[in-house]
Amino acid sequence: MLKYINAFSLFMILVIVAIYGYTKVFKDTKTVYVGIDGYLPPFSSTNSYGESQGYSVDIIRQLTDTLDMNIKFRIVPFSSLNDCIKNRTVDIVIAPFDTSKEKKETYSEYTLPYYVNYPTLAVRKNRNMTDFNKYNMKGKTICVLNKSDILNLIRLNFYYSKIAVYTNSQDAFEDLIHGKCDAIADSKSSNSYHVTKHKLRRIAIKRILPNIKGQEYRIAVRKGENDLLNKINYGLFYLNSTGVIDQISKKWFGSGAEVDITQSDVANTKQESKKYLSFL
Repeated sequence: MLKYINAFSLFMILVIVAIYGYTKVFKDTKTVYVGIDGYLPPFSSTNSYGESQGYSVDIIRQLTDTLDMNIKFRIVPFSSLNDCIKNRTVDIVIAPFDTSKEKKETYSEYTLPYYVNYPTLAVRKNRNMTDFNKYNMKGKTICVLNKSDILNLIRLNFYYSKIAVYTNSQDAFEDLIHGKCDAIADSKSSNSYHVTKHKLRRIAIKRILPNIKGQEYRIAVRKGENDLLNKINYGLFYLNSTGVIDQISKKWFGSGAEVDITQSDVANTKQESKKYLSFL
């Protein structure tokens, strides 16, 4: 009798294992296709092995681990990313574009923010510069990367300063270190990434013009995919509340992402607010 009981117990264990394996493999067969630009470090790039890497890539991978989604990256030129959602070749797009300029987009909706960017000045720490205005920067040389928004901002607000335009960060930082310019004007992401990548411990990144609202980078989701949008919003809330977003930001930029996502932000989205509460 004991022999039959043991055999039956073994059979039930095998059945349970088989059911678990089946549900583990097939519980979510839908693959989410993610559009990225593979040539925009530090947000997304491709390493020598052809693997996608970067801040945005890490965010998506953390979301997929947390939400148990299947994903595949599709590398698309930056200018064509939104068209990919329109053409239904991708389900979501994650890229460093200012979503405040995309409000009239008819083919996609935007999640909660995953990064906040704003203009900064990179300065040498021994200069003890903490405040920046047109008067205390008078006569000083500001190295500006050749980006129209940054260049126009500096010309408008620091017209007493000398402006030197650069085509790449490497040359600008070399001149900053050797005293040929007093500050480098660029976005927080670009300045912070260069300082972190090259371990420039004597360079500080300072926010300028704090009254200017930072650009909020968000994930674009195909319009009508309400479940996916809501799921990603909860995932971003979870990653932010547990400090994961800041950890990823410090890896690539040496500083936090400065994203402030609250429960009310999640509850105020257009989608249902209770579907993934068990996940939290």
